[in-house]
Amino acid sequence: MRTLTQVKSKSLLILTAAIIVLCAGFVIISCGTGPQQKVELLDEGNYAVDFSSASTSTSSSEEIVGTIWIRKSLANKDLPSLAGTEFTIEAMIKSKATTLNGGIFSHYDSGGVLMWVADNTPKFGIRIPTTGSSNDPSNKYTVSGSSTEIASGDWTHIAGVLVNEAHSHTATSSCTAAAMAETPHLDLYINGQFKDCASTGSQFAVDPTYDVNKERMGIGQLVATKPYGYGEYTKTDFDVDYSYDESAYVNIATRFEGIIDEVRLWTTARTATEISSCWNKELGIEGTCARTSDLKGYWRLNENKGALVHDFSGNVFNGSKKEITVAIPINDTNQTDNIMPSTGYPSTTPASWSYGWVTGYPF
Repeated sequence: MRTLTQVKSKSLLILTAAIIVLCAGFVIISCGTGPQQKVELLDEGNYAVDFSSASTSTSSSEEIVGTIWIRKSLANKDLPSLAGTEFTIEAMIKSKATTLNGGIFSHYDSGGVLMWVADNTPKFGIRIPTTGSSNDPSNKYTVSGSSTEIASGDWTHIAGVLVNEAHSHTATSSCTAAAMAETPHLDLYINGQFKDCASTGSQFAVDPTYDVNKERMGIGQLVATKPYGYGEYTKTDFDVDYSYDESAYVNIATRFEGIIDEVRLWTTARTATEISSCWNKELGIEGTCARTSDLKGYWRLNENKGALVHDFSGNVFNGSKKEITVAIPINDTNQTDNIMPSTGYPSTTPASWSYGWVTGYPF
């Protein structure tokens, strides 16, 4: 009888331990009282997001742009501010067009930060709003790569850095001795290698001006200067599509005709060694390419289904894939800027975008 009791006790202990392990160790099982919900796997394998697969518009006055909106965390934690601090933005991209234009990462309207591609040229910049005009003219500071660095069908890693430290690089027309010594200044890296630097006028970035954009970051997003309800939209922005030509038709809402993967946001200036060591590796929990406390957002884009995009930085800044219908700018040569109607962005409620997942990991 004593032996039987011991066996029952051991069996109960093993069963209890097994339940605890299941509750703690697997995301597909939840335990406790109340309704239970299966949680989707966060990382299903080697996937990325094809932004060119978003719906196309048949209208000559509208364009549909695929984007990932990143909002407050599930715990209502505010997005990290990029104002007055060093930071680094990284992403892997693959072009599916002969000429690639479009946004990669943005946290801006009349002020803020943007990384994008214009005519196959990778670019990174900050924007400082000035005052005194209804169109919020701004000081724009940009560092650019080369139009030969992005080839259709090839993966390219882009890293933009706002660094508050004087350091030496190979000099270029924009990366002068004065720019290298400036604090802060802009640095650009392509595939782990330094490419160029540029002045910021000794200014740090600021956060977006308008309330609706202060709480939103975007991946694959390229939007007008002002959000809906805040007046006119100006084409000039960062001149993201082409060189500014008042008489030329230019669409500031061009979709990203390609694939984006491995997007990272750091509130520190990553060094040349850190970037060259980790640009072609996933970030782990330890070692040279670890996820440190300065990593504020890490979107692997490996979900392979649905509209939800998870943040692997530990800050839970998850994103939602959206399709935004944007009005095409009015070309008016009598205006100093091409202007979009104030009802243009977005002209409809953004729709959830659950497809666009593709295989083909960059490393």
